[in-house]
Amino acid sequence: MQTASIQQALPLVASARNVLILTHANPDGDGLGASLALNLAFQKLGKRATIYAEGKIPETYSFLPRLDLVTQRIPGGRDFIISLNTTQTLVDKVQFQQHDGRLDLIVTPRGGTFSPGTSRPGSATRAST
Repeated sequence: MQTASIQQALPLVASARNVLILTHANPDGDGLGASLALNLAFQKLGKRATIYAEGKIPETYSFLPRLDLVTQRIPGGRDFIISLNTTQTLVDKVQFQQHDGRLDLIVTPRGGTFSPGTSRPGSATRAST
């Protein structure tokens, strides 16, 4: 990870209460081990972390400690909420487009542009049901 990305991630992690850890579909030992280790680190920071993995976990990895923490269901209900910090850049409009099995959210700033230095993702909000 580049230094700039780390610098941007640190305040977000510090302010988050809940963290969702994702690994790739049909996880292997590397993905599971890294997710479990990251979960432990977040717990030591006082964060509530959820590990999500899509697909069946092979029996081969049953020896991994705390494998029971890996879920195939994202908690919080059926709504997925994306929060943006708009204290530095006001939003003019929000649109969406659906095509080819993909949803694009289009956020247009009011007079100006979004950039890593002026607008960052906000803290996670618990999804409503």
